[in-house]
Amino acid sequence: MANADEEISQDLDVLSKREKEVLELVAQGETSNRIGHKLGISTNTVSRHRERIMNKLKLHNASDLTRFAIRTGLIEPNSTRWTVHPLSIFPTD
Repeated sequence: MANADEEISQDLDVLSKREKEVLELVAQGETSNRIGHKLGISTNTVSRHRERIMNKLKLHNASDLTRFAIRTGLIEPNSTRWTVHPLSIFPTD
C-alpha cells in the first residue's frame, strides 16, 4: 500500500509541466485571463488545461484545485496571502 506522500507524488506525475503551472496559478486565485497573459496562451487554452487537470485529478472546481495544491506543497497558506512554494516557477513579488 502506498503512503500519502507517494500518492501525492503520483497525482502530480499525471500532470504536464504546463498543467502544473496552470494549477499553481489557479490555486493562487488568478483568473483565466491573467493566467493566459502570464503564460502567453489564450484564455480558451487555460480553460482546456483547467478542465484536463480536474479530469485527471478527479476534482470539480477551483476550491478543490486549491486544496490539492496546498496538500501537494505547490502553494502554502499564509496569514496574509497565498505564497508560492520556494521551488515554484512563479516566485512571489
